[in-house]
Amino acid sequence: MTMPSPVVLVTGCSIGGAGSAICKAFEARGCTVYATSRKLETMQGLASESIRLLQMDVANDEHIVEEQGRIDILVNNAGTVAAGALIDNSMGHVKNVFDINTFSVVRLAKAVWRIVNIGSVVGDTPTPFNGLYAASKAALHSISDVLSMELRPFNIDVILVTPGGFTQPEDSLYKRYLPNILRRLNASQTMGPWSAEEFAEDVVSKSLMKRPPAHVMNGKSWQVFYVFKWLPRTWSLYLFQRMYLSKPEA
Repeated sequence: MTMPSPVVLVTGCSIGGAGSAICKAFEARGCTVYATSRKLETMQGLASESIRLLQMDVANDEHIVEEQGRIDILVNNAGTVAAGALIDNSMGHVKNVFDINTFSVVRLAKAVWRIVNIGSVVGDTPTPFNGLYAASKAALHSISDVLSMELRPFNIDVILVTPGGFTQPEDSLYKRYLPNILRRLNASQTMGPWSAEEFAEDVVSKSLMKRPPAHVMNGKSWQVFYVFKWLPRTWSLYLFQRMYLSKPEA
């Protein structure tokens, strides 16, 4: 008897990003994929016989269960960047970032076969001018670890992937640090980042393993953050402060 192909739900699938690459990698392995985004037009060109597009809302996962009878793999990839000085963010923006990067994971955590949460290395080791994003990912990491423990008795695997970007308000107290902030934003793009396709292949291969690892670090700069993760907390924070908050030139 032929086993049915896995049914996969991937959030945050705008064309050109990691989500769309993950969808294509699952498709290449024979999976039925539901790609979601807040706006259908951002996924234009992604649809195929095996990839179906859905506008994202909290009820869509129930619609898929009704149609397919199950969701085998949930990939929580949807996220929003929140770079800049932490105190420059309005509370409305803070709530929006956590709603997208953190709370949506809780909403979608149903009884599925496997959950894959896309975190970030800064969720373990925060850096200046990335505080809001780092905080939302740190919360996601904790949620992922708790889900892993709570769902293990039901044989549901939870995988946390931590892979190794912004306009400042005119009245920002950190305006004179703008060159340092821009340097922080460019760091993730200049430290040998993987392509979206390389990242997707690694995520999908781990997701389809019979016994997947609970934690996955990837990207060509993940080793740097791995070292910082195990340094005394005060050391790593001091080093990042010196790196990105050195006194700017007059």
